[in-house]
Amino acid sequence: MRSSVPAIALLTIVVLTMVPLRAKCQGAEAVAALERLTASASAPDLAARARTEFATLSRIDEVAWLAGALAAKAVVPSQRGNLLVEQASALELLGRYGEASVVWEVAATAVPGPADAKRLLAAAACALAAGDVDSAGALAKAVGFASPEPRTAELARLVSGWAALSRGERAVAAGIAESILGRPSSLEAAALMLARAAAEGQAALAYETRLAALGSRPEADSSAIAALSLASRSVIKEPAELSEPAVAADPVQPVAADGARKASYQVGAFRERANADALVSRLGGLGVTAKVARKADSGLFVVVAEGGVDPARTVLILKDAGFEAWAVEGP
Repeated sequence: MRSSVPAIALLTIVVLTMVPLRAKCQGAEAVAALERLTASASAPDLAARARTEFATLSRIDEVAWLAGALAAKAVVPSQRGNLLVEQASALELLGRYGEASVVWEVAATAVPGPADAKRLLAAAACALAAGDVDSAGALAKAVGFASPEPRTAELARLVSGWAALSRGERAVAAGIAESILGRPSSLEAAALMLARAAAEGQAALAYETRLAALGSRPEADSSAIAALSLASRSVIKEPAELSEPAVAADPVQPVAADGARKASYQVGAFRERANADALVSRLGGLGVTAKVARKADSGLFVVVAEGGVDPARTVLILKDAGFEAWAVEGP
């Protein structure tokens, strides 16, 4: 762990530095939601009640604020942890990876006992995406002390590999990748990505050939791989195809020929267009069609995924890949 500060004390620091100072900037809906939910601070289903309120908010930054403010009031440790997860996820959507990493780490220790390994892994991935290589490495190492399942442990090793690569330690990164490729693993594709990035010349081409030969892999749909992809993006910038130009108005749902509205879901919101385009490309790899639009009120670049012929299945794909999906209303 990057700090010896007890979890509750660190939570207090996070809330004091990230939430109240922003309170004056929040909309009336978010503030009213906090007032309603505060009365249920001791409820065993507080996080579920909060998610209902999140769905009524129009901005992701308000979701992040409300989740953090409510986490500070939550009495039940598990509910505090769940709310911090909601806050961290929203911060990721906003591209605020450094803040997300801190919140993920606090969420990992919200419940007494061993730290939650998967939340620590998310903290490590976000730290790496934010360029904080030292914290990423320390957090990935801490995952091993949390007694995780083998798959989570391997993912942590891969994050360590990307951290090593970002420090210029190609041999270390290659060694980690090869240690996973040397035996049957569901993370073969992820390990090949690291090996390809760490190698040069013909060796890199050989890894690229092996990676291309894998084709579509079930692991690409997992939230763990989504976290690893987030981490690796900070080290290797791969070209992404640009989507349709951003528009000045909020995204709207297309209308089918029979007049019925097609389902659409907001998946991300970013300050930088390049980050939104990268997410569109990533969603395309999951088989989800998405576009970028610019919100006039906030100036954020919003990624909107199309529900397609089976919106319920699309939502499941998005959820399994670690994304939150907010339905977007049409005109």
